[in-house]
Amino acid sequence: MQTQAQVAEALKQITRYTHNRQTSARLLYAVREDNRHQTLQWCVERTIAQLVRDRR
Repeated sequence: MQTQAQVAEALKQITRYTHNRQTSARLLYAVREDNRHQTLQWCVERTIAQLVRDRR
C-alpha cells in the first residue's frame, strides 16, 4: 500500500506532462487497474511513456 505522499508525488510527475491533476489521476488509475501486480513507480513510468508515445 502506498502512502498519500507517494501517490501525491506520482501525480505530480504525471501532471508535468498533462498539466491537469484530474487527468493525471484518471490516467494513473487506469494503468494501475490494468497492472495491479506492478509497483506504483512502474505505473507512473508506464503512464508517462504512454503520454509521450501518444504525442507523436
